[in-house]
Amino acid sequence: MKKRKAGLGIIFITLSVVLIALWHMYGKEFFLSEEIIILNKNIPSGVTITNEDIDYKRTDKSNKHIYKKGDEKLVVGKTSIQWIAKAEPLYKEYFISRKKTDMEIITIPKQYCANWHNNIAKGDFIKLYYSGNLLGKGQVTSCDNSTIVLMMHEDDVPNISSYIKTGGITLGRMLT
Repeated sequence: MKKRKAGLGIIFITLSVVLIALWHMYGKEFFLSEEIIILNKNIPSGVTITNEDIDYKRTDKSNKHIYKKGDEKLVVGKTSIQWIAKAEPLYKEYFISRKKTDMEIITIPKQYCANWHNNIAKGDFIKLYYSGNLLGKGQVTSCDNSTIVLMMHEDDVPNISSYIKTGGITLGRMLT
């Protein structure tokens, strides 16, 4: 009888170890993670997302700001406001919803600016001037050594677009 109890004890311990190992290898990921939407290629700023760009990845680091599997209709047709790396989670802040906003994206090349600030960074608010007159203001969505991409109110864009080609736009930082 004692040998039988000892044998059952060893079987239960072995079974427990096997089940714990299986949980850590397969079950934990399946039950505690979810599939999120990722892109299957790098997407530059200003590109509209299509069904062919979408892929999925299972992760346990999801939050309410990341598009999940099933949100494809919310992603397809949106325009990126910044460069998005391949296989990265898609955050809602990466896109402009044309239906819900009156904001537009405008790109200003360095050669059309009378002054260029190397310390302008993503998220900064700047004002654009031409001959001392305020053309508009916007938020920097991306910038590098050659261009600044701004998100601006759609009413300011035609005004600024006509001056970009002539050159001489002056950038001014807004203190927030």
